[in-house]
Amino acid sequence: MLHRARDAMTRGEFHTLQMSVGFNYNSHGILADMQPRPLLLPASVLTFDPMHCFCSNGTMSVAIFLFLQRCKSVLSIGYSELAVFFGADWQFPRHTAPKGKAMAEVFSPSRERASAETFKASASEVLMIYPVLLHFASTVVAASGRLREEIDCLRALCAVLDLWLAAKRGRPDQSFSTAITTHFNLFVRVYGPEHVKPKHHYVSPGSASTAGWCAARCLHIGKKAPSRKESGNSHEEYFRFRKVGVGKSAT
Repeated sequence: MLHRARDAMTRGEFHTLQMSVGFNYNSHGILADMQPRPLLLPASVLTFDPMHCFCSNGTMSVAIFLFLQRCKSVLSIGYSELAVFFGADWQFPRHTAPKGKAMAEVFSPSRERASAETFKASASEVLMIYPVLLHFASTVVAASGRLREEIDCLRALCAVLDLWLAAKRGRPDQSFSTAITTHFNLFVRVYGPEHVKPKHHYVSPGSASTAGWCAARCLHIGKKAPSRKESGNSHEEYFRFRKVGVGKSAT
């Protein structure tokens, strides 16, 4: 579809189409290569890492950023107030206590300066803070009687992450897809479609990404597999790497 549309659309229209389908067109990429298609159907086996879809500049990162913006503009609650709340004497399970004690650092002045356009936090930090942030929203923010829809939107996404984490631990729930849809509808209503990101598409119900999330983890192509990433992104190296990569993956 992208191959056919590339020459029939303006650059802006084609960019919007790429955003909507969740892929960037690459004429030298494996999706555009018909030669290995009898052996490999790449779109049908593609899985995006849910950890990064949700927590690494993902849907939860976007939701936290927009929620904090509303807290600041409507209630004058900013990073300094959050740092105090997250720096309280919280009690954590022993295996997470060291990281838990560092929660307040996510809302330090330096992080605030770095978060002017997006919420700056690692995926593990987002996982660490989201339950406490929901508690903050449900108590401190809710006590104001304002931002009720924003709180509901955050709660809906926290429920999605709760279900995903439960599935990782062997307790899948059939309501996962419904929870994703519920959050997405709330998100668009509260913050508007202009804030929808490609990762919202990656986690949408029925996508190839979500189909196997409860059963298995995907193959990482980030820091843990730099050779795959380097070869996959290089036009010159792709053709050499393709047969080797596909062969090794098949075995």
